[in-house]
Amino acid sequence: MEQLPLFYKYPIWVSGLVFLVTLLLSMWVGYLIGRHYYNSSDKRVKRGKSDVVLTGLFALLGLILAFTYAFSLSRADARKQALVGEANAISTAFLRADLAADPVRRELKTLLLEYAKTRVISEDDLTDGDVLYQKIENSLRIQEKLWPVALKSIAAGVSGPKEISILHSINDVLDAHTMRIVNGFDNLPTAVLLLMLTIAAGALGIAGYNSGLAGHQDRWGLRVLSLLLAIVMLLITDFDRAHAGYVRIDQRPLLHTIKSMQSLLQAPETGHSREGGAP
Repeated sequence: MEQLPLFYKYPIWVSGLVFLVTLLLSMWVGYLIGRHYYNSSDKRVKRGKSDVVLTGLFALLGLILAFTYAFSLSRADARKQALVGEANAISTAFLRADLAADPVRRELKTLLLEYAKTRVISEDDLTDGDVLYQKIENSLRIQEKLWPVALKSIAAGVSGPKEISILHSINDVLDAHTMRIVNGFDNLPTAVLLLMLTIAAGALGIAGYNSGLAGHQDRWGLRVLSLLLAIVMLLITDFDRAHAGYVRIDQRPLLHTIKSMQSLLQAPETGHSREGGAP
C-alpha cells in the first residue's frame, strides 16, 4: 500500500517541533564553529566570505518560502472547491433520483446516502494511510453499484429527458470523486520540504557562525528568527494538509448534505423534490 509523505504521517505539531529544533540546532552549531575561529588571524576574511553566503542563502530561502506558500495555499483552495463541488453533485443526484420510479428511486437514494458518508474524511484517516485507502475503497465499491442502479431507470431500453438527467447527475458524482482524489493527494513533495528546511538551517547556521566570529551571540534575535521561520514552514505544511492540523477544510457542506438526505429518506414521499445544490 502506498504510504503518505513523510511530513503528513504524524500530527502537525511534530512537524513544527522538528522545524524549530533543526533551526535552533543549526544556529548553535554554527555559533560554536564561529567561536572556534574567533581568535584566528583571518577571522575578518572568514566573516566577509560568510556574509556573502548568508545573503545568498536568505535570498534563496525567501524565494523557496514564497513559492511553497503560494502552492500550498492554492492547493488548499482547490481542495475546498472540490469538496463543495462534490457535495453539490451528490445533493443534485439525490434529488434527481425522485424522477425515477420505485424501486429504483429508493435504491438509488440509499446508495447515494451511503456513498456520501464515505466521503467525509477525518484527521485519523489522513494520519493512517491504511485507513484512508480503505475508506477510498469503500467509496469505490459503492460507485460500482451506483451506475448499474441508475441504468435501471431506463425502462425497456427507452431513455427520455428524465432518465438522461439522472444518468448525467450520477456521472457528475463520479467525476467529483476524481477531482477530490487528484486534489487530495496533490501535496508538496517531501524533497521540497526537506530542501526548504535545509536552506533555512544553512542560513541560520551561517548567521550563528557570524555571531561566533564577532565574539558574541545575538541569542534573542536569532532565536526569534528561528521561531518565525519554523512558524512559516509549519503554516505551509498545515495548508498542504486536507483535513488535519490547525487550518482545516470545512466539511460542513458535505455534512449538511448528508443530514438533508437522511431527513428526506425518513420523511414520507409526497411527491418529487425540487432540484438544487448542497444546502
